[in-house]
Amino acid sequence: MWDMLKMHLSILKNEGKVDWWYDGKIRPGERWDDVIRRQLQEADIIVMVASNEFFASEYITGLEIQEAQRRQEAGEAAVLPVLYKPTPALEAHEWLSSLQMTPMIDRELKSLREIEAETEDKGWNEVQTSLRKIIADVVEGRG
Repeated sequence: MWDMLKMHLSILKNEGKVDWWYDGKIRPGERWDDVIRRQLQEADIIVMVASNEFFASEYITGLEIQEAQRRQEAGEAAVLPVLYKPTPALEAHEWLSSLQMTPMIDRELKSLREIEAETEDKGWNEVQTSLRKIIADVVEGRG
């Protein structure tokens, strides 16, 4: 999953539209909690990839979701929730489940795993399209 998302983010980076970060960029010796908190504070767009693995992380549910919600509600960042795998845990997070998720295929939310059975690129292309729309909104908002 990460390799596919990284590829689509790299396309946007090569076009000069984004610079992206993930926790794999934390260098040895850095305080990972400080780095993640700083990145969450600086991000214009926060992509959250929902799955059981995502919700199983106490760090994600205890800090990252809450900080994304705070920043989105304050108008400081846009949030793009991506449904990677269906999970009943999504319903337990009222704020995140209230956001329009991607990928929407034929006006229906489908998980990337579900779409992979049909054609993997279709779902990831929808994620990239959603990111492009959010980037344009963020840039327009800056004037």
